[in-house]
Amino acid sequence: MHGLIVENHGDIPFRKPDKIGAETAACLAVIADRLAQRFDAPIGINVLANAAIPAFAVAAASGSRFIRVNQWANAYVANEGFIEGESAEALRYRAALKSDDVRVFADSHVKHCAHAITADRTLSNSRVTSPSSMPTP
Repeated sequence: MHGLIVENHGDIPFRKPDKIGAETAACLAVIADRLAQRFDAPIGINVLANAAIPAFAVAAASGSRFIRVNQWANAYVANEGFIEGESAEALRYRAALKSDDVRVFADSHVKHCAHAITADRTLSNSRVTSPSSMPTP
């Protein structure tokens, strides 16, 4: 096994990032910490839907190595409504936590959404090339 991702996938229907409660982050942090005690594999955090800032908080609290978010830099329409990528605020939050070693894995073309805002760009046109969003280990 190359790694584990801890996520709140059972929280359907998902809330927007600013509506996710502290209890979700607290539970995910405890679960991630306990998994890290049992498995010698990198642990990652995905707080649905698209909550990069709570994911960084969980990663920092649990010692997790990466987070996953669907939308990092653009905007889209999903079941939760209009969702904007939080990369600018999330990277600042990661720096404030002194967690620059926590990596970010993000979709380059979100699969569960409508890209009407970006005129349904092709996958090759959806790349984000920001070296600062993916620090080297």
